[in-house]
Amino acid sequence: QNKKPRRSVFINSAMGFSRWIFFAFFLSHIPITLMIDIQPLFRQHYPEQLRSLVNWYSNEFRDPFMNKEPTDWWFLSFLTCELIIQLPFFFLALKALWNDTVAEVRLWSVAYGVHVATTVVPLIAELLFRDFEGADLLGPRTLSERLPLVALYGVYLVLPLSFAVHAARCHVGDKSEAINGKKKRN
Repeated sequence: QNKKPRRSVFINSAMGFSRWIFFAFFLSHIPITLMIDIQPLFRQHYPEQLRSLVNWYSNEFRDPFMNKEPTDWWFLSFLTCELIIQLPFFFLALKALWNDTVAEVRLWSVAYGVHVATTVVPLIAELLFRDFEGADLLGPRTLSERLPLVALYGVYLVLPLSFAVHAARCHVGDKSEAINGKKKRN
C-alpha cells in the first residue's frame, strides 16, 4: 500500500481560533525574548540597531523597565527567568500545539502560566501605581501614557494564563477538542 506521510494534526484539522492565537504568541515571543526582552542582561553584546530599537520603544512608550540599564535585582531576576525558563518552554509549547499533544505538557503549561502571572502582575502594578513624577526614571506619568503599556504587558499576562487553563483542561489521549473548548462525544 502507498502510505502518505503523516501530517501534523495542526495542519490537517480545522484548528480552533485559540490554538492559532497560542501558536502565534509562542512563535512571536521567541524573537521578542531574544532581541528585546533579555537585552538588558547582555546589552553590550547586542548590535547597535537592536539597542536603538529598544531605546526608541522605551522613549516612545515611556517604558520604565526597558529605558535604562536595570539595577533592580527583582527585574533582572524576571529577565533571567524569561531566558532560562520561559524561552525553552516556548519551543515545547510550539511542538505540543503543532502535534496536538498539549495534554502531554499540561503540567509544564500550568507552571509556565502561573510563573508568568507572578512576574507580569508586579510589572503592571508598577506601571499603574508608581509615581514617576520627579523620578530619575523615565516612566508613564498620565493615564493616557500608562494604559498602552498596561495593555501591552497585559497581553503577556492574559495569553499565558489562558494557555495554562486550556492545557489544564486537556487529558492525555485527547486531541484538539480540549484546546478548542469542545467535549468529545463517545
